[in-house]
Formats: sequence, C-alpha cells, structure tokens
Amino acid sequence: MSHVKLILITLILFLSYNTYAQEIKLNGRVVDAAQKPIFFANLVLLNQKDSVFVKGTSTDEDGTYSFNSLKPGNYIIKASFIGYTSYSQAITLEQDTEFTEIILHEKAQELEGVVVSGDRPILEKTAGKLVFHVANTSLSALSSYEILQQTPGVLTIGNSISIKNSKTTVYINNRRVYLDDAELKSFLESYSGSNISDIEIILNPSAKYDADGGYILNIHTKKAVSVGYKGSVEGTYKQGVFSKYELGTDHYYKNNFLDIYAGYTLNQHKWYKEDQGYIQFFDDQQLDDYWTWDLYKTTKYTSHHINTVFDFTLDDKNYLSVSTNLNLYPNRAMANDVKTKTYTSAKEETGRNNAIGDVENENTNIALNATYTREINAQNSLSLQANYVYYHDAAAQLLTTTYFDANGDFEDENILETDADQSNSIFTAQGDYSVNLQNEGMLEFGAKYATIDSESEMLYVGQFTPDNAMDDHFNYQEDNLAIYANYSKDWEKWSLQTGLRGESTSTTGISQAQGEINGQDYLEVFPNFALQRQLGKNHKLGVYYKRGINRPRYQSLNPYRYYVNEYNFISGNPNLTRAIENRVGIDYTFKGSFIFDVYYQHIKGDLNGFSFQDNQNKFLYNAYFNAEQFYQYSFDFIHYRYLTKNWFVSLYSSTYYYFIEFEAIESSNAVESLDTFGFFGKLNNWYTLSKDRSWTATVNFELLTGFYFGNYYLNNRFRTSIGVRKTILKGRGEFNLNLSDLFNSMNVPVKIDYLNQYNGYTARPETRILSLSFKYNFGNFNLKDNQRELDLKEQERLHEEKQL
Repeated sequence: MSHVKLILITLILFLSYNTYAQEIKLNGRVVDAAQKPIFFANLVLLNQKDSVFVKGTSTDEDGTYSFNSLKPGNYIIKASFIGYTSYSQAITLEQDTEFTEIILHEKAQELEGVVVSGDRPILEKTAGKLVFHVANTSLSALSSYEILQQTPGVLTIGNSISIKNSKTTVYINNRRVYLDDAELKSFLESYSGSNISDIEIILNPSAKYDADGGYILNIHTKKAVSVGYKGSVEGTYKQGVFSKYELGTDHYYKNNFLDIYAGYTLNQHKWYKEDQGYIQFFDDQQLDDYWTWDLYKTTKYTSHHINTVFDFTLDDKNYLSVSTNLNLYPNRAMANDVKTKTYTSAKEETGRNNAIGDVENENTNIALNATYTREINAQNSLSLQANYVYYHDAAAQLLTTTYFDANGDFEDENILETDADQSNSIFTAQGDYSVNLQNEGMLEFGAKYATIDSESEMLYVGQFTPDNAMDDHFNYQEDNLAIYANYSKDWEKWSLQTGLRGESTSTTGISQAQGEINGQDYLEVFPNFALQRQLGKNHKLGVYYKRGINRPRYQSLNPYRYYVNEYNFISGNPNLTRAIENRVGIDYTFKGSFIFDVYYQHIKGDLNGFSFQDNQNKFLYNAYFNAEQFYQYSFDFIHYRYLTKNWFVSLYSSTYYYFIEFEAIESSNAVESLDTFGFFGKLNNWYTLSKDRSWTATVNFELLTGFYFGNYYLNNRFRTSIGVRKTILKGRGEFNLNLSDLFNSMNVPVKIDYLNQYNGYTARPETRILSLSFKYNFGNFNLKDNQRELDLKEQERLHEEKQL
C-alpha cells in the first residue's frame, strides 16, 4: 500500500499550495454581421506590454466565451475564425468584466478560381491531432460507432477500432472508456451520434495519457454555458435484414451553481450474419480431410443506457463533477445454426453435422466518477479524480450437434452445456497538476493508481465435455502505479512537447485448473518527444518519438470458451504478457492542409488474435497470443479543403508495409512470418444543398487492400456511404436519412495459408443499413449541454475481441 500513501502525500502537497492574488473574470460573445453566434472562434489574451501569450479559449455554440483566474492589468484580446476578418482590441481589467460583443465580418477568399465564403472546416489539423467536426452534419443521426467508421483515418475490422493499423483507445470528454473491443462496439452502437460535437484523433499522446493507450480517439460531447433548461426526444428506425429501433431523450438544466444532465436511451436490435467457411486438414505433409460450413446467426437484445452528470460551481476557483453511467443488457440472445460437410482429401463426402447453438447473456456495466478541479491562480491548476467500475457478464450456452453419414442417415448426437460468469471491479485515483510558466512554457505532472480484481468461471454442466476442456475458476489481480511529467513550449518558429511516464505493475493470476500462473512484477519507463519547426509561412517540419505498452485485456485472460460448434471455438489465454511499442516518425505540413507523415513502428510481443487449426484432433480455435514481433513502415497523406462554397472534401490515405512474426504453435512451434504491402484510403465529401443551410448531405468512400488481422489476410474491401440532413421548425426539428455500404461491398473473404494451416471464411454480417431518424428539441434548445459519457481506462480491457 506504499503506492497509495505516496499518492495521498502528493495530493496533500498539491492542495496545500495556494496563491491569494486578486483574480477576475472576462466574459463575452462573438457573432457575425447578422448577429448569429460563431461557434469555435479562437480567442487569445496577450500581455499589452510585450504581447506575451496569457490565455486562450474558443467560443461555444451560442458564441459565448469566458476567461477565468485573470490578474488585473492591461491586455490585448484577439478573436479569429476561418473565413472571417480578425479582431484585436486593447483592454484594461480591474474587476469582473462583461466585454462588448465582438463582431467578425465574413471575407471572401479565392481558392484556385473558386470564391469561398467563411465556414468552419469539417476536418482540421491542430497541434498533434486531427479534429473531425460532427455536429450539424447528417452523420449526427448515426450511432457513435457508425460515425467512427466514417471518421478520416479510422479503420474498423470485426469488433476492433484502429488508427494507422495500431491499437486505438477511445476516450469520451478526456476520460477513457474501459471496455473490450466487443463490448465497446456494442456500447458505441447504442450511443446516439447526435450527442457528439467533435472527434479528436490524437496522433502523439503526451505522457499525461496512459502508456498503454496507443493512438487516442477522444469523443467530445457538448458543454453547458447559458442558464436555463432544454431537452430533446429522438427516434431512429434502421433496416437491414431485420428492423431495429432506438428511442432516446436528453434533459439539461443549468443555473449559476449547478449544471445537470440526464439521458436515457432504449435500443431494440436484431442482427443477422452469415458465414461460409472451409478448412483443409493435413496429415504431416499430405492432404487429409476437407471441411466446409455454413453459419446462420441472429443476435437479439434490448439495452438500456442511463447517464447523469452533476457539475457544481463551488466558487470562482473550485469545481466538482459527479457522473454516473449505467449500461444494461438484460436479455441478449444469440442463435447459431452451423451446417458442416466433411470430405476426404479427394473431395468425396463422408458425412455432415448440424450444430444448433443458443446463448443467453446478461450484462451489466456501472461506472462512477468524481472529479474535483481547483484553479489555484492564473498559472496553476489542480485536478483530482476517482473512478469506480463494476462489470458483470453471465452467459449460458446450449449446443446440440447431430451427426449424419454421407447419405443423410442419423449417426449420433452430442449436447454441450456451459455456464460462464465474470465479475470485475476497478478502482482508480489520480491527481494532475499544471503550471503555466507563461513565456517559459507549460509544465504538467501527476500520478495515478489503479487496482483491478477480476473473477471468472467456466463450468461444463452437461453430460458431454469436449477434449482438452475442463471446469475452471480464474482470479486475476492487477495493481498499477504511474507518475508522469510533461513539458511543452512554443517559440516563434519552434514548438516542443516532451514527457516521461513511469508505470509500476504487479499482476497475479490463479487458475483452479492450472494453479498460479501469470504472476508479473515490472517497472517500465515511457518517454515521448515531438519537435516542430516553422520553415516559412507555408511549411512546417516535425519529428516525433513515443514508447508505449500494450497490456492484455481481462477477458482475454479468463478460461471462458464460446463454441461456434464442437470443432470451432474462441477462448482466453491466461499466459499473455505485456507488449512494448516504439514509434518514430517525420511529418511535414504545407499550407496547413497538406499533411505528410512517414513513420516506423515496432512492437515486441505484439498482442494479436490468432486462429490455429489442430490437424491431429481436427478442430479450429481462436485466442490472443503474444507475437514475436510486429513492425510497419508507412507513408500517410491527409488533405482537406473547400472545393466550392458549399462543398468540403477531405482525403486520408496510408500506404504501408506490414510484417508480423509469431510462433506457429500447431506447426511444430516454428517461427512463421507474414508480410504484405497495403493501402487504406478514405474520401469524404460534405455538401450544403440550400441557401439557408437546412439541407446538407455527405458522400463517403473507403478502400482497404492488403491487410493482416492476426494471421488472417484480407484484401480489396470497399465501402460507400451516403446521408442527407434536413432541419425544420427553425432548427427545432431534424430529419436524417443515411445508407451505409451502398453497394454491399464490405464483406470480403479472409484466409490463412502457410505451412500446414489452410482455412478461411467469408463473413456476411449486416453492413448495408438504411437509417431514418427524427429529433425534436424543446425548451431553450440553443443551450450547450454538459452531457458526457463516463469512462475509464481499465474498463476497455474488460473483454477480448470475439469473432462470432
């Protein structure tokens, strides 16, 4: 417990530090010539004497802004927004001030012969990140997961979300989501995209972020500014193979002391999936049996999502936020029908079997957060945060397999029954302290402690138990202490961001069947560095380096097995250990919107999902394993611009060489390597179709060629998605119509082909989905809201990706 004492002492020292100088506020509003508020305008305060930067902020949806914890004195306030003339004014502050309304005037800009008038870009690059502005586009009618699928640079395969072919962590309002791939996908599919304002793609996270975060997707929802009440109701109908329904309501109230948000979403979904697969078994180097199968699967569930946020303004310097998030899946049911045919090596049929599987699942996820923030003075701030997550998942599976001979006559029947249960409790506490050194830069440092207790059980309760399977109870304990320091500074032509994070980790895993396994104690240090140089008005060159860690998710460690049929299952692997990542690159930006990035990434012990066929016992299994190594060389290009006044386009492309080396455990433990050249590209188009901007549309394209996920190879996947948005009733009503995967071209074959491993399948889940939604806003609907989803880091690791 010395770790906990160290954190408590550190936090007490933070709290004991204070400065009692007089501090004041500056509030105001930015509008255009028609008195319409300008959202996301940039404002900065400079010292009037030497023009040194003091503070910066941006406006909210109603055009308002606020500077807090200012000292009396003489300043220069500057306001700017793309497509508008800039504003600058000298001011003297002696007390809390409501500044005169700032009016920005639209300017015309020539872009290669096209006259463009000012509008906020849909995509833009800021320091170290891409920002994708989602609000007020047709995408806002989609689920959060569907929006991520259309976010530039984001790749989704199966249940996984990745950026630059690498692990990606999802944050919501700067707090990490603690769910595994499958549960995260399910959660984001149920979380309405109408709540999203922006999505940040953080390409080089600082030491403040957890070392095992990889790239960061930070989803921003809206924040309250104006006093009053507003609410909304929303309904969505989706049609694929089956119909799906979503209903939601959000409510917001704010006064000068309390800011409240409460939201509820109900989802009734039914999904359909088909698989066609094959496997060629071997007897040493000779061909053996050949099997084919057809899988028909339906998944049906009702889910409830409840989120509340209470923000308290205790005084001008002290703020408290308490958030709760409850996700319930009380009756998720999966039904599988797998028809298998068996053949000799000469393709003569020898028999067939039919496996009927039913899984009944209940899932509960509760997340609580309390955050205290103190603005000590104009240069120093303190944040203390505590999180608690409780996760419970229970699944009962009944699998009946009937065997027939080649003539279709009955031979035998097996009934497999399993009960599985997993409970996880996660507690984290962290403190962050920032010091604005003014013209000497910004210093941040802090500490975080996390403890995780996971218990899982797998019981075979029927008369039949497959070979190499047994009852097991697995208990996993992990404790992690992290401390970090981060420094950043901007000069006239140079900018620097560098940091160091240390993490001490202790893990213990105890299996009833295998005894104590996976006990680890280690200390790792993670530096990061980014340096940029302005080479002129239109040129910027940068270099960066980052070291990180990937830890196994809790679900991937437990003994649970999901059986597709008796010969095809997904399981956990309690022997997983950490993977260490190093990434280095050079980036170049031309005129702010032509972005080039060349980088190298290497991961020792890469955690990846692999499928192996056991040729002797004739079955196929999938689990996570530590690869020997993974590396890639990549050249990425991003460009965005207005082609016309009403047409904004963005292009993302990545050309890469991908290499993975792993132990082929069903091929005499040989070390096998797989590699490929590949390309991933997205072309996104946003259109304004009417003068009053009440009609907007999107047309997006995606192409993926040459890609390995685990040891499966995928090639030539293409997707086209379109959407239309119409606002009515002076903005109170909003219709959205979207069609994803227009040509139904997302589902392509994948295969394994090396040594004595030869199998593959074509998965055909519902990807061409037509969705229609309507949202109605009532009350003072121009309020910005404080809605945000509660999340935690370790919660993301609760489960493992399931290829169902």
